[in-house]
Amino acid sequence: MNIVISVVQILAGSVLIIGVFLPIGSSLSWLLSLGILILWGVYMVMTLFLKDFLRPDTLSWLYKTSWSFIIFSSLWIVSGRE
Repeated sequence: MNIVISVVQILAGSVLIIGVFLPIGSSLSWLLSLGILILWGVYMVMTLFLKDFLRPDTLSWLYKTSWSFIIFSSLWIVSGRE
Protein backbone atom coordinates (compact mmCIF):
# COMPACT_ATOMS: atom_id res chain seq x y z
CA MET A 1 0.00 0.00 0.00
CA ASN A 2 2.85 2.39 0.78
CA ILE A 3 4.32 1.83 -2.67
CA VAL A 4 1.02 2.66 -4.37
CA ILE A 5 0.65 5.87 -2.34
CA SER A 6 4.25 6.84 -3.10
CA VAL A 7 3.90 6.28 -6.84
CA VAL A 8 0.66 8.28 -7.02
CA GLN A 9 2.26 11.13 -5.04
CA ILE A 10 5.29 11.17 -7.33
CA LEU A 11 3.10 11.27 -10.45
CA ALA A 12 0.84 14.01 -9.09
CA GLY A 13 3.84 16.00 -7.88
CA SER A 14 5.46 15.69 -11.29
CA VAL A 15 2.36 17.10 -12.96
CA LEU A 16 2.35 19.99 -10.48
CA ILE A 17 6.01 20.73 -11.20
CA ILE A 18 5.33 20.61 -14.93
CA GLY A 19 2.47 23.04 -14.28
CA VAL A 20 5.00 25.61 -13.17
CA PHE A 21 6.52 25.70 -16.65
CA LEU A 22 3.57 24.77 -18.86
CA PRO A 23 0.02 26.06 -18.56
CA ILE A 24 -2.37 23.52 -17.08
CA GLY A 25 -5.84 24.16 -15.75
CA SER A 26 -6.13 25.55 -12.26
CA SER A 27 -8.79 22.98 -11.41
CA LEU A 28 -6.39 20.18 -12.37
CA SER A 29 -3.61 21.55 -10.20
CA TRP A 30 -6.05 22.05 -7.31
CA LEU A 31 -7.27 18.46 -7.63
CA LEU A 32 -3.73 17.11 -7.75
CA SER A 33 -2.61 19.08 -4.70
CA LEU A 34 -5.74 18.00 -2.84
CA GLY A 35 -5.03 14.39 -3.83
CA ILE A 36 -1.47 14.64 -2.53
CA LEU A 37 -2.80 16.16 0.71
CA ILE A 38 -5.28 13.32 1.21
CA LEU A 39 -2.68 10.66 0.41
CA TRP A 40 -0.22 12.22 2.85
CA GLY A 41 -2.90 12.16 5.53
CA VAL A 42 -3.56 8.48 4.83
CA TYR A 43 0.17 7.80 4.99
CA MET A 44 0.43 9.60 8.34
CA VAL A 45 -2.44 7.62 9.85
CA MET A 46 -1.05 4.33 8.57
CA THR A 47 2.54 4.82 9.68
CA LEU A 48 2.27 6.98 12.79
CA PHE A 49 -0.94 5.82 14.43
CA LEU A 50 -1.80 2.33 13.21
CA LYS A 51 1.69 0.86 12.91
CA ASP A 52 4.12 2.66 15.24
CA PHE A 53 2.02 4.40 17.87
CA LEU A 54 4.42 5.74 20.55
CA ARG A 55 7.27 3.46 19.40
CA PRO A 56 10.19 3.15 20.13
CA ASP A 57 9.59 5.83 22.73
CA THR A 58 7.32 8.83 23.02
CA LEU A 59 9.91 11.49 22.23
CA SER A 60 11.11 9.95 18.96
CA TRP A 61 7.50 9.28 17.94
CA LEU A 62 6.64 12.95 18.58
CA TYR A 63 9.67 13.97 16.50
CA LYS A 64 8.49 11.90 13.50
CA THR A 65 4.92 13.11 13.99
CA SER A 66 5.93 16.77 14.08
CA TRP A 67 7.81 16.50 10.77
CA SER A 68 4.87 14.77 9.17
CA PHE A 69 2.48 17.46 10.38
CA ILE A 70 4.79 20.19 9.04
CA ILE A 71 4.63 18.60 5.59
CA PHE A 72 0.86 18.07 5.93
CA SER A 73 0.26 21.72 6.87
CA SER A 74 2.44 22.90 3.97
CA LEU A 75 0.43 20.78 1.57
CA TRP A 76 -2.76 22.16 3.07
CA ILE A 77 -1.59 25.74 2.52
CA VAL A 78 -0.58 25.00 -1.07
CA SER A 79 -3.86 23.27 -1.91
CA GLY A 80 -5.91 26.06 -0.32
CA ARG A 81 -3.99 28.79 -2.13
CA GLU A 82 -4.98 27.69 -5.62
